[in-house]
Amino acid sequence: LTDLPGNISWAVSPTIDLSKAITPIVRTLQKSSRPYTVALVLPPNVLSEGATYTFTLNAYNVIESVSNSMAVTTNGPPMPGSVAVVPLQGVELIDEFTLICSHWDDENIPLRYAFGTLDAAGESIIYASAESQRATLTLAAGSEDDDYVKTLVFKIYDSLGAMSVDYASVTVNEIG
Repeated sequence: LTDLPGNISWAVSPTIDLSKAITPIVRTLQKSSRPYTVALVLPPNVLSEGATYTFTLNAYNVIESVSNSMAVTTNGPPMPGSVAVVPLQGVELIDEFTLICSHWDDENIPLRYAFGTLDAAGESIIYASAESQRATLTLAAGSEDDDYVKTLVFKIYDSLGAMSVDYASVTVNEIG
């Protein structure tokens, strides 16, 4: 642009609510011989996972206008694979259950895995690993009210921290 005063503004496609931007989306530029630094800062979770956005910076004054665009693809969670538990039934604190994650995929490797249980009190991660797709655990009995069925939680993380979650059920009976 010439060294006349003007304005700059941001646009995004697909459209997002730029009113949540931490930095102004429209600025007035004063006459200056120095270059301007322009940034668009958005708060967390404004952009959807795994989506591509085109950010365009427009600059204009009474004589001319210019724009420049850049496409950005956000990270998404690992693509679904499968989970399994062997065996599907056992006795608390005696039988070992092997929890397995298979065929999960993501471009941001290595993947990391965590395994746990889910009950009325919430989620409890029992085993968090670096890259092992399986964990062998002994479990406490399920609730008698639930016919001793326990819900197992499988968490799969990519190297940037995006996470997928899956569940499986197993019956864990009381000793005796």
